[in-house]
Amino acid sequence: MLGTTDVLTQDVTIATNALQASLRFWYRIGTDEMSATPSDVLTVSVNDRTTGVRLATLATLSNTDSTAGSWVHSGTYDLTAFKGHAVRLVFTASNDSSNATSFFLDDMTLAVATPNYTALWWK
Repeated sequence: MLGTTDVLTQDVTIATNALQASLRFWYRIGTDEMSATPSDVLTVSVNDRTTGVRLATLATLSNTDSTAGSWVHSGTYDLTAFKGHAVRLVFTASNDSSNATSFFLDDMTLAVATPNYTALWWK
Protein backbone atom coordinates (compact mmCIF):
# COMPACT_ATOMS: atom_id res chain seq x y z
CA MET A 1 0.00 0.00 0.00
CA LEU A 2 1.09 3.54 -0.62
CA GLY A 3 2.53 5.58 2.22
CA THR A 4 2.95 2.60 4.53
CA THR A 5 5.68 0.69 6.32
CA ASP A 6 5.65 -3.06 6.92
CA VAL A 7 7.98 -4.80 9.37
CA LEU A 8 8.94 -8.47 9.58
CA THR A 9 11.04 -9.62 12.55
CA GLN A 10 12.67 -12.80 13.83
CA ASP A 11 14.41 -13.17 17.18
CA VAL A 12 17.54 -15.34 17.13
CA THR A 13 20.43 -16.17 19.41
CA ILE A 14 23.80 -16.74 17.79
CA ALA A 15 25.69 -19.52 19.61
CA THR A 16 28.53 -18.36 21.84
CA ASN A 17 30.91 -20.88 20.26
CA ALA A 18 29.98 -19.96 16.68
CA LEU A 19 32.92 -19.97 14.33
CA GLN A 20 30.82 -18.26 11.67
CA ALA A 21 27.22 -17.04 11.33
CA SER A 22 25.65 -15.75 8.16
CA LEU A 23 22.27 -14.73 6.76
CA ARG A 24 21.01 -15.24 3.20
CA PHE A 25 17.58 -14.97 1.63
CA TRP A 26 15.76 -14.81 -1.69
CA TYR A 27 14.00 -11.61 -2.73
CA ARG A 28 11.87 -10.26 -5.55
CA ILE A 29 11.16 -6.57 -6.11
CA GLY A 30 8.43 -5.30 -8.40
CA THR A 31 7.74 -1.60 -8.85
CA ASP A 32 5.47 0.87 -10.59
CA GLU A 33 7.92 3.72 -9.88
CA MET A 34 9.23 5.46 -12.98
CA SER A 35 12.01 7.40 -11.28
CA ALA A 36 15.62 6.22 -11.08
CA THR A 37 15.70 7.70 -7.58
CA PRO A 38 15.17 5.36 -4.61
CA SER A 39 11.81 6.24 -3.06
CA ASP A 40 10.56 2.87 -1.76
CA VAL A 41 13.05 1.04 0.44
CA LEU A 42 13.60 -2.35 2.08
CA THR A 43 16.11 -2.30 4.93
CA VAL A 44 17.55 -5.43 6.54
CA SER A 45 18.99 -4.79 9.97
CA VAL A 46 20.14 -6.44 13.19
CA ASN A 47 18.60 -4.90 16.30
CA ASP A 48 19.07 -5.47 20.01
CA ARG A 49 16.25 -7.81 21.01
CA THR A 50 15.60 -6.02 24.31
CA THR A 51 16.00 -2.34 23.47
CA GLY A 52 15.23 -2.39 19.75
CA VAL A 53 18.35 -0.31 19.05
CA ARG A 54 19.75 -0.92 15.56
CA LEU A 55 23.14 -2.60 15.83
CA ALA A 56 23.88 -2.97 12.12
CA THR A 57 22.30 -2.40 8.72
CA LEU A 58 22.99 -5.44 6.54
CA ALA A 59 21.29 -4.38 3.30
CA THR A 60 19.25 -1.63 1.72
CA LEU A 61 17.26 -2.39 -1.43
CA SER A 62 14.91 -0.03 -3.25
CA ASN A 63 12.62 0.38 -6.22
CA THR A 64 15.75 0.95 -8.32
CA ASP A 65 16.73 -2.68 -7.60
CA SER A 66 13.66 -4.13 -9.36
CA THR A 67 14.19 -7.78 -10.25
CA ALA A 68 11.72 -7.72 -13.17
CA GLY A 69 9.71 -10.63 -11.79
CA SER A 70 12.69 -12.86 -11.02
CA TRP A 71 13.79 -14.15 -7.64
CA VAL A 72 17.32 -13.15 -6.64
CA HIS A 73 19.55 -14.73 -3.99
CA SER A 74 20.92 -12.10 -1.64
CA GLY A 75 24.55 -11.76 -0.78
CA THR A 76 25.88 -13.42 2.37
CA TYR A 77 25.64 -11.17 5.42
CA ASP A 78 28.12 -11.94 8.20
CA LEU A 79 26.56 -12.09 11.68
CA THR A 80 29.59 -13.59 13.46
CA ALA A 81 30.12 -10.34 15.40
CA PHE A 82 26.85 -11.07 17.24
CA LYS A 83 27.83 -14.50 18.57
CA GLY A 84 26.63 -15.06 22.10
CA HIS A 85 23.94 -12.39 21.70
CA ALA A 86 20.18 -12.48 21.38
CA VAL A 87 19.32 -10.22 18.43
CA ARG A 88 16.33 -9.40 16.27
CA LEU A 89 16.54 -9.61 12.47
CA VAL A 90 14.37 -6.81 11.08
CA PHE A 91 13.11 -6.45 7.51
CA THR A 92 11.46 -3.03 7.04
CA ALA A 93 9.71 -2.14 3.78
CA SER A 94 8.58 1.47 3.28
CA ASN A 95 6.56 2.86 0.37
CA ASP A 96 6.13 6.55 -0.31
CA SER A 97 2.75 7.98 -1.30
CA SER A 98 3.30 7.75 -5.07
CA ASN A 99 3.65 4.55 -7.12
CA ALA A 100 3.90 1.24 -5.26
CA THR A 101 6.83 -1.13 -4.93
CA SER A 102 6.38 -4.69 -3.68
CA PHE A 103 9.15 -6.40 -1.74
CA PHE A 104 8.90 -10.21 -1.48
CA LEU A 105 11.14 -12.33 0.78
CA ASP A 106 11.53 -16.10 0.93
CA ASP A 107 13.78 -18.87 2.26
CA MET A 108 15.66 -16.89 4.87
CA THR A 109 18.60 -18.94 6.11
CA LEU A 110 20.69 -18.30 9.19
CA ALA A 111 23.70 -20.63 8.99
CA VAL A 112 25.83 -21.05 12.09
CA ALA A 113 29.03 -23.12 12.11
CA THR A 114 30.16 -24.43 15.50
CA PRO A 115 33.21 -26.52 16.43
CA ASN A 116 32.87 -30.25 16.03
CA TYR A 117 35.00 -31.83 18.75
CA THR A 118 35.82 -35.52 18.90
CA ALA A 119 36.54 -36.84 22.38
CA LEU A 120 39.46 -39.21 22.83
CA TRP A 121 39.79 -41.30 26.00
CA TRP A 122 42.96 -42.93 27.25
CA LYS A 123 43.32 -45.49 30.02
